[in-house]
Amino acid sequence: MKATILTWIAVISFGVCHIHGQIPNGNFEEWEIPNTWNWEPVGWETPNSQLIEVVVQDSFAYEGNLAMRVKPLQGFETAAGAAMTEFPINLVPGQLDFAVRNYIPDGSIDSVGVIVSLFESQDALYPIYSVKWFTTQSISEWTPIALDLDPSVVGATTCRIVVFAGYNGPLGGGPASTWIAVDDMSLDYAIGLNPPIEEPSWNVWVSRGELHVTGPQVDEHTQLELLDLSGRTVKHGLGSEMKCEELNSGIYLLRVANNNQPVKTVRVYVN
Repeated sequence: MKATILTWIAVISFGVCHIHGQIPNGNFEEWEIPNTWNWEPVGWETPNSQLIEVVVQDSFAYEGNLAMRVKPLQGFETAAGAAMTEFPINLVPGQLDFAVRNYIPDGSIDSVGVIVSLFESQDALYPIYSVKWFTTQSISEWTPIALDLDPSVVGATTCRIVVFAGYNGPLGGGPASTWIAVDDMSLDYAIGLNPPIEEPSWNVWVSRGELHVTGPQVDEHTQLELLDLSGRTVKHGLGSEMKCEELNSGIYLLRVANNNQPVKTVRVYVN
């Protein structure tokens, strides 16, 4: 039985808890050759083909062995190149963390950057929220970036991240030597832990493969939802107890709600 004990009472602490969630192959260690002659990062879409190589491995990594490098798209006119990943979310992150370095020739009109967009569904044509980090200057050394997002956005179920390099004007543009490399990419979920002092204590624990919750507004109608750090729901429950004996050890987020109205989000550790 993997879930044997859970002892972390978040709601009587003070401050903000930052929890990092996974992005598909966000460390860029996994690559494959899917029906082309060129490598592609697993979990990311690229323009790479047998004759086009826009996204390549970068062995000068920030963490691990490899990073991802994106170059402009070569053709009749040089246009921006890009790599994209899209994945479901149940929580809206408060921050995108990544490391970056890049090269833009002096005097060019190129830019490089990262765009995060949130959508209501995978089929939605337009995002309900989008934010971009970009630069027009070279960054020679690996530099950590924290791109702030708005965690209050409502209705988002899909996150899309695009890494781009080059000028994407109506007539093409910038030099082919522009590039951006990114590594160690993850989402940061900032969970506030500032309840009123007079609020009764909350307790969360696991006994014999069953999760128990006690606290204000917890009764037989309380809705429980357990999520992993990618925002994926792994378990639902009703009341103050929920079976979880099949869970792997690790950190989870427990959402507590009544009548579909959020009451509390608690970080929990299962081992």
